[in-house]
Amino acid sequence: MSSEEKKIIKLLIERKFKESKTRNKITTMAIAFTTMLFIISFTIGIAVLKIIKEKTFNVENITVDGIPLLTLIKLITIILIMFVGYMIIYNIYNVSLEKDVKFYGALKLIGATRKQIFKILYGQFYILSIAGIVIGNVAGFLLSSFIIPRIIVNFIPLFKVETSVNIYIYAVIFSFISSFISMLMPAIKLAQISPVKSVTYSADFPNENKNYKKSRNGGKIYRIAWSNLWRKNQKAVYTIICISISLMCLHSAYILIEGLSPQKYTDAMINSDFVIGTNRYFQDNWSFSGCMDINSDLSEMDLENNILHNIKNYKEFKEGGAIYLNADFPRKDKEIVNAALKTDKLQKKSDDESRFLLDNQVDGNGNYYIDLYGADDFPLSKLELIDGQLDLDKLKTGKYIIYALPADHANQGSEYSNKADYFNVGDNVNLLINNQECEYQIIAKVVLRKRTGIRFDDNRQFNFYLPSSEFLKKINKNIMISYLADAKAGNITSMENEIKKKSELENSNFEYQSKNVLLDKFWGEQNSSILLCVFLGIIFGMIGILNFVNSIISSIIDNSKEIAILKSIGMTSKQISKMIYFESIYFVFFAVLSSFLFIVFGDMIIGGLYANQKWFYTYKFDVFEVMPIYPLILFFSILLREISYMYVGKRNLAEELKR
Repeated sequence: MSSEEKKIIKLLIERKFKESKTRNKITTMAIAFTTMLFIISFTIGIAVLKIIKEKTFNVENITVDGIPLLTLIKLITIILIMFVGYMIIYNIYNVSLEKDVKFYGALKLIGATRKQIFKILYGQFYILSIAGIVIGNVAGFLLSSFIIPRIIVNFIPLFKVETSVNIYIYAVIFSFISSFISMLMPAIKLAQISPVKSVTYSADFPNENKNYKKSRNGGKIYRIAWSNLWRKNQKAVYTIICISISLMCLHSAYILIEGLSPQKYTDAMINSDFVIGTNRYFQDNWSFSGCMDINSDLSEMDLENNILHNIKNYKEFKEGGAIYLNADFPRKDKEIVNAALKTDKLQKKSDDESRFLLDNQVDGNGNYYIDLYGADDFPLSKLELIDGQLDLDKLKTGKYIIYALPADHANQGSEYSNKADYFNVGDNVNLLINNQECEYQIIAKVVLRKRTGIRFDDNRQFNFYLPSSEFLKKINKNIMISYLADAKAGNITSMENEIKKKSELENSNFEYQSKNVLLDKFWGEQNSSILLCVFLGIIFGMIGILNFVNSIISSIIDNSKEIAILKSIGMTSKQISKMIYFESIYFVFFAVLSSFLFIVFGDMIIGGLYANQKWFYTYKFDVFEVMPIYPLILFFSILLREISYMYVGKRNLAEELKR
């Protein structure tokens, strides 16, 4: 390229740059918004994925058609934002170039080549890209580092942003690629128009087969508004869908938070101020089949007496009690154990009832394995009563026993297993303890939960409680599995601090649970789902807002000649404002309808699935929380259209025809 040619191209770039001030501002802001969107998405996305990896079990091993789930989420996010950036910049740049068809057609008429026209277009693009990326980086840094995290952390305390230079490098690269591709498509269209056609070109890349509308009712304002809204139907539909998906994601996060019941979770898991046990005791991710050697595991669950001695000596301590377990579990199938339920006393039961008994394992004598617990007065008083009475004095006579019906191991919020409801209050049960038959009368039926029993699943359906005095007298091979304690009123926090200090010592072999610990665990487990919904809601929300602003501004600029023609034939500014109001109302109506359908669909899928998987979640259908957003959409729709009209409405028909 000669120096003279370079000089001419440079002058043409400067001329078009000065003539297209509005286009330059809007395009620069679009590129800035895209860059900002990448930075915010990457920053929040990295924080979200980190929490998901930390709080979700084995998430690295989850794959979808052979692709790791985390990799798939990253790819979808990048592709989605690149597509959004492309659409935003393409819409604005496309509208702008449509106005310049005659100018570039004239250049081709006097001999400008396609290559030279591309150089003029991309000379402008590089200037706009640099300005937009710089502004986007600054805005993205401020929003992603200071403003948005402060909002999210109010709902999710574990959310923490980590700033990295790589985020900004990737944002610049992807933003530049999106901008380049989005400006390339209109440039290719422009270069394909012949010089002759460009002279008669009016607006939109023309469709020669366009159908003209006919009406006997005249040009009604509400009909003109309707036509204007759907003139670029792809853009309108795309914007409405983005806003709808955003509201669906944010509403899904809302119903997840609203439906979760931490109180229900903590009440099912603990009914005293503290539960103390060994490290092994609180590990509930192992199970016992009934025919394997778990003696070593059981010995690791045995709580030492000196630990209890220290806890009882705390000045904040009010009362407490231990729970014991018969530790003579079978080491191999059919071995005779020291505590079992006699079967010969149960043969008179009906066949239907006996089917339940066949599901339980039996020892070498044909007697059923049982979980036999011993408990002090305090834990016994905390048992969840189904029927009968918890008369501690009667229990201590050695004639009575408590029958415990297990709750679902995975669903501690469930009532109890009807399948195990075999005995009634007043029935006599015969236990074989150390080869001696012991007969007890059932004084009460209670629900067996993890908080007052073992944490692992041993598949036992027959479970009984004896007072510790009777239990320790009868069972010589036992372990203390846990200790329940209450603090004095107003001293829970200080006592918890003392227990926590002791449990964190290097040689400590015990842990504790309290309502505070369980709440942290609860929100830690649920954060990944909530964060993902919030993250998607923010991304689609920004996409919707950007496209909302973009579609309104570009539609007004695109229709500037039509507005000038309408004014020239007598339409007043008041009537044009009325047309703008109708356009806004139509837009909001479809946004409301679409978002409502998306929200209903999203709620049914997400809420339904979550309710089936989480026993502490209650699905509540509620769309009223998003209602205040719709008047805001209507307000900003009218406001942006009015502002855009104030700018283009100043031009008369002659000025528009010159453009």
